[in-house]
Amino acid sequence: QWMINEFNPSIINFETLTPCEATAESGIAPPDPYLFAINAERAILLAEQAGVTTVSSSMESSEPRLSFCPVGNDVAIVSPDGRVSGCYLLPDEWEKRGLNFDFGHWKPGEGITILPDRLQAIRQFPVLKPRCEACFCQFSCAGGCHVNQTLPGGSYELTDFCIQTRILTACRLLRELGFFDLSQALLKDRPAMERLAYQLCKI
Repeated sequence: QWMINEFNPSIINFETLTPCEATAESGIAPPDPYLFAINAERAILLAEQAGVTTVSSSMESSEPRLSFCPVGNDVAIVSPDGRVSGCYLLPDEWEKRGLNFDFGHWKPGEGITILPDRLQAIRQFPVLKPRCEACFCQFSCAGGCHVNQTLPGGSYELTDFCIQTRILTACRLLRELGFFDLSQALLKDRPAMERLAYQLCKI
């Protein structure tokens, strides 16, 4: 409410904290995913009642998507050193996980050179996510970050990101279908939220 009153925004983006070295040093950790979902939904409703559009990177469902980000969408991110990549994260983050999102290079006077085999491999990258195969958020969330959230061929085990995304997506779908009371009842029932989060997981 303070943000709405103070800044009069037209849109607010709700995201959870992504842990890193700096957050660890500061003693800050991501919230419980169920608590995040409950309070994010409360904030979303308050914002929408004030005419403020709300978005979240894992819940954009206006059209199906296979990738959460530029990876696999033929986006060319040109770095100062001339690398042409499909991911805006630092290469160190990919390399720690054995990944490579470079698919070309740029040189002054020569322009951009694209490596077709690398580009094709990156195009296929988003579909290699077994955890997502039975999830109702598969084509809206698209598995989250390919580097930090859902690695291709990775574990079926749910993450906090998966849990809160499933709950918030279910609430949004229920509200859009006219079942507002049911969406709010879900948020007051922890066992129901847990069943919703885990019922489609292949573990």
